[in-house]
Amino acid sequence: MQEEYSAPSEDEIQRRVGMRLRELRQAQQLRVADLARRANISQGQLSKIETGKATLSIRTLSYLCDILDRPLSYLFQSDDEMPKTLGVVGTSNEVEGPESRGVKAFVEETADRTGQRMSLLPLRPSQLGLASEHAVQLGDGLIDILIEDIMVFGSVAPGLLHLALPYTFDDDAHQQRFLRSVHFEEAVKRRVEDRGILFLNTQWNWIRGLEWVVCAKTPVRRPEDVTGMRVRVQELEVLDQFWRLLGAEPVALPWAEVAGALRDGKVDAVSTYRSHLYPMGFCRHAPYVTRLGSTSPVVGVAMNKRKFQALPPGVQSALLAASEATGPIFSRIVEDEERENMPRNIEEHFATYLQVAIGPWKRAIEDARQEMISKGLLPDDTWSCIRASTAGQDCRKAACASDFHR
Repeated sequence: MQEEYSAPSEDEIQRRVGMRLRELRQAQQLRVADLARRANISQGQLSKIETGKATLSIRTLSYLCDILDRPLSYLFQSDDEMPKTLGVVGTSNEVEGPESRGVKAFVEETADRTGQRMSLLPLRPSQLGLASEHAVQLGDGLIDILIEDIMVFGSVAPGLLHLALPYTFDDDAHQQRFLRSVHFEEAVKRRVEDRGILFLNTQWNWIRGLEWVVCAKTPVRRPEDVTGMRVRVQELEVLDQFWRLLGAEPVALPWAEVAGALRDGKVDAVSTYRSHLYPMGFCRHAPYVTRLGSTSPVVGVAMNKRKFQALPPGVQSALLAASEATGPIFSRIVEDEERENMPRNIEEHFATYLQVAIGPWKRAIEDARQEMISKGLLPDDTWSCIRASTAGQDCRKAACASDFHR
């Protein structure tokens, strides 16, 4: 026999709302006097609300929620109604390998730090359509947490599309300077947050891939060697245009279909990261690996902002801490396993790793970048900001944020 639902009494609702407000205020280290002043109410009134002794005013509660960065509905949720499971989407989950093990470390770290109050469920991105749409789906709430190259967030912050190309940064330190710059903080992150997305790993310490490579059926030593080749690309216009400018024929395919396309001869090559080669089995069908070097790509760990705001402060803090703590673990797993996977790839799949002169590649890629900037496919101001951070300079928002706000 089904239990009848018993609605909470008015007194219970008042106590619950008061408890939630006090919890939020204390988590933000605000005194009663500080919050009362900002909400334009008396300290006595706020104290009565927090102790469940005041008649609730929706207008007053709305003011308080705006200050505490929470939806009004959060105050009325019971413990049973708080989210306890979140889905985690990302190409790292597509096959068993170093990156999927890194994500599992995040799942375990989150469970430990939340005292088992929060469970993360890894999901394959192929279950949710095109990768190019995942950032928008995250902002819309169709995805809870997205773990992916930060270039994927270029669909909501176009300046990040520059990171889809090799040689955007001179080295890892240059990349970190840009990611920690005032421009990135005020223009990129703000625009992403305006679309309902919150980055959890603000230390940018999740590193994947180790270096860019072209994995092909025939040797590729120079940029002109890709002329006429069918190259698999992610479903991004900027990548389609980039490979066309190099003379290739780009073929947009979901990540899960790439190995099969190489096997069946639907594509001749794939541009990817070295650590993906062995787990995905690409060299079984395309044994020539052109090592292009470039900086190791950074992974963004992002969450739907509304769902983050629905979590208790303790769970929020634990989730943020778990994300930062897992970054070095994820990066170390990728690096350590690739150290073993590269010789395995040579022995099992007869992979040939080609050390090539990168000067011609850098020039060809820079020419393609400038062509796309001239066509408006990549923002010029963002590129100026990236170059300004080469020597540790910072490109201020006033000088270079316009491309994010057009």
